[in-house]
This record gives sequence, C-alpha cells and structure tokens, in this order.
Amino acid sequence: MYAPACHLRTARPDRRTLAALLAVATLLALAMVGPSTASAAPYSVWSCRGPDGTAIASGAWTAGRQGLAAGDAILTDSCASGGGLTAGLRPGLLHVQSAAAYTFNAPAGTTIVEYELWRVLRTGGLLPGYRAAVEGSAGPIETCDSALLGCATIGDGGTPLAAANRRAASGQSLSRLAIGGACRQAACLSVLTIAAEATLFRSRVVLDDSQAPTIESVGGSLTAPGTVSGSPTLQVIARDAGSGVASTTLSVDGGPATTLSTGGSCVQPYSSTQPCAARSDQTFTVATGGLSAGTHGVRGTVTDGAGNSTPWGPVSFVVGGGSKPPDDGPGNGRPAVRTPKLTITTSARRPTGTLTTASGDPIVGARLTLSRRTDAVARPTTSEIGTVTTDARGRFSGPRLPDGAYVVTAGFAPRVGGTATVSASVRARSALSLRLAAKPSRLRKGQTATVSGRLSGAGPSARGARVLIQTIIGGRWRTIDRTTANADGRWQWRHRFAKITRTTIFSFRATVARRSGWPWATETSAKTLVRVDPR
Repeated sequence: MYAPACHLRTARPDRRTLAALLAVATLLALAMVGPSTASAAPYSVWSCRGPDGTAIASGAWTAGRQGLAAGDAILTDSCASGGGLTAGLRPGLLHVQSAAAYTFNAPAGTTIVEYELWRVLRTGGLLPGYRAAVEGSAGPIETCDSALLGCATIGDGGTPLAAANRRAASGQSLSRLAIGGACRQAACLSVLTIAAEATLFRSRVVLDDSQAPTIESVGGSLTAPGTVSGSPTLQVIARDAGSGVASTTLSVDGGPATTLSTGGSCVQPYSSTQPCAARSDQTFTVATGGLSAGTHGVRGTVTDGAGNSTPWGPVSFVVGGGSKPPDDGPGNGRPAVRTPKLTITTSARRPTGTLTTASGDPIVGARLTLSRRTDAVARPTTSEIGTVTTDARGRFSGPRLPDGAYVVTAGFAPRVGGTATVSASVRARSALSLRLAAKPSRLRKGQTATVSGRLSGAGPSARGARVLIQTIIGGRWRTIDRTTANADGRWQWRHRFAKITRTTIFSFRATVARRSGWPWATETSAKTLVRVDPR
C-alpha cells in the first residue's frame, strides 16, 4: 500500500558535493580508471566478518549520500556487533533523484581484481524509480528495481552468510565498489516500510598492488665518516602508497637477515584498504663487537603488505682496529654452527621455541636473546626480556609476558655477545575480558544512569581502546554510543532517561570490536539491566 499523502514529505536535498559518491546514471558517482600497470601481489581485505565468521569492523567502506539531508538517508553500521552495513533511503518520503551508499575505494596504485559480497537488496513501492544495487567503477553489477511485479528482495536477510546472499566475481579491474539505494527519477513514492536499501553482511575484496615500496632514505651513525665501533645504528625510511610497508630487513655481510615488522593493523586478515603503515621508519642496531677490523657491508629489503619488495644498500662501513679480531669460528652451543634453524611460538603467554641444525639435530647450551615490542599502541617501544639457554632437546622458554599485545623476537649469535645471524619473531597477546555494571539499576524518568566497566588483559593497549555501548532495538543489539578506556582499562558512559511513558527495562552491554590496529577478536560483555519508571 502507498502511504497516505498526509504522512508524506519531500526529502530535502542536501546541496553539498560528496566526492566519495559514485554517479553512473543510477546509484552513485563512479569514475572509470585505467588498468593497473602490472599484476603484482594480491591481498585480501575483509569487512564486517572475517574468514572464520568473527565480527570485525567495516573501516574499508565509507558512507556517503547525494541529494539527501542527513535524516533522510539510512546509513547504519552494526558490523562490530555482528550486524552489517545498511545504506538506502528512509521510507515514508517523496524522494527526488537521490542516493545513499557505502563505497570501497582502492588505494592509489592498487586495483580491485576479485570480490565476494554477502548482501541483501530490497525495494518497496509499486511504481518504478527505486533501486537497490551493487555497482563497480564499470557500472551496475546487480540491481533490484521497484515495479508492479518486479524485484522486492534479493537475498536472505535472516541468514547473513546464506549462499543466496553471496555475490562473487574474479578477473576484475575496478577502482571502486558501492552498495546502497537510490531514487533514479524526478520523484519516487515509497511505502511506509521500505523505499530502497542494501545491507552488506560480509565482504572480501582482493586488491592487486602493482607498486613496490619506495626507499626514502638510509642513514644513521653507521653511515658517518670514519671508522665505527660499539653499536652504531642504521635508519631505513620507506613509503608505500598501496598496501603499506609491512617489514624491513637488514643483513650484515650477506648473513641471515634481521626483520623489523611494522606491527599495528598490519596483521592478516586485513580489515582496511591500507593495512600497513604508509610510511615506515625502522632503526637497526649493528653490534660491531663481533666483527673483524676492516670494511663490512649491510643491505636489506623493504616489503609491503601484499608481498612486493624493494632492495636497499649495500651500505659500507669500516670497523676500527679496536674491535674484536676475526672470529675463529662459532662457539655458542653444541654442535656449534653459524646459521641454525630457529623457531619461536608462545605457550601460556611464555615465549618458547627450538634451536636446531639444518638437519634437525638439537643445539644444546646455546644462549639466545629475547626482546619484545609493544603492539596495538600509538607509540611502539622495544625492551629486552633477557637471555635464555637451550636444553638437551634444543628447546628454550622465556618468562611469562605481561598483559598486552607484543611482537617477541629471539636472536642467535654464533658467539655469545656477537652479532645475531638468525632471528625469529612471533606475535603474542593475552586474553581479554570485558565487564560492566549500571548504577543505579532502577531509577525514574529524568534521572541519569552510569554504565561503567573495565577492559582487562589489554595491558598498554587499553589506553584509548574503543568501547561500544549497545542496547536492544527492534529485537537486535544496536550500537547507540561509544566511549574510550583509560590506561587502566576503565571506562564509563552516562545516559539520562527523558522520554519514558511507562515502566521500561533496558538491556545494555559493551563491546570492544576487532578493527584495524587492534589484534584481538571482538570481545563482548554480559548484559546488565536498568529499570526506568515514569514517576
């Protein structure tokens, strides 16, 4: 049925220009781009749900509207709490050539070559004009148009990951994807329940990164004129416009490489279009005590999030005569080797691993150095954990790590105190817990309740952690606000209940969602109840 005329109002156009919107004559403004220069390395970006179905953030998709005031567009994001992205036109209005959508834009130097979208498209009204659609930079991919016996729904809104909701394609060359709803003509008349809207429950978009990182500079005290001694440093700065810089390596005299990772959100599965840092500034320490006097060289590579690598160096330096005389052979562990096989993992938050020869024989009595770098923090820092010794089976174990997320690195040098020739790293994180309580739990109209809680287990990462406040609306948990935790993980949120006409019990919960730069899975608290009486 059509809505009565007295209930209709014309959606007021918003005259602001939205560069992020697409315009193909139907939904949104999509510009064509040329093909990438060369197919290099693909990487996948996940949104709303990861490969295992865990809820994650939707940072890769950007909301936009055209010809609509803010209140006339539907642009909701409940991905972090297990929902989806919904874009469209608010029903019960008379719409005039307008659109609302979420857009996925490929970063500079990348091209969308493949996608999987779990979506539902819906339109209402018996006359033509409304469209719910998925579009690419080459034009419409899938449409649902309103009409007298035409499309009403594509997909299954009750089962987000149903096979009927999956739309996939490979062999593409796109700069953008968009999903949303639009009115495509001078006037569209909607029913009260739906006009045009599209919901995205999960997406996997594969980007082809055709550009390797660019080395901006290589410098530091190691490159200073004259001879060096002690532990000079070498700084490698690099940029990458596509997937971002993932890691930088350094090798001394052609030996095994030491790797420094960017960290943060640069952890697969990726959930942002540029998951790694656009600019990387890594500093290596070169221990010259284990090198002979004379000329030596360092070189390495910078690798982006897609796997493209750019070499840097060689950089020559001269070790002074006061340094250690030529090494007469390895002596760290039995049997003594220069380049063993080193593995590291974590068990019960302790770094553990093994050191063996290339053939798999254990190396006994070798001393390894352990260090940890903080992860998921604004300013990562590196600190020494200490030294561990391998046992009769070549195994080693370090002390229990504190709360938080870390990159733990083990290093082996052929002689104790010398330059590491082999290193290995592992990411470790403690378990999270999230709790909340409401005070008072019973109050009257006009009073304020404080919902507070604590995020435990995040360690240094707790400061600034985003906490989503959710309540049940229309039978589903919806995010209504957000706050941030302090350094101790504590947070609070206040709400004044002003519009209550009868006794109502509200359910609240808190969620810390997985997102770019946050290596934990989504954590959700138990619910708490607040009763509000009208008087």
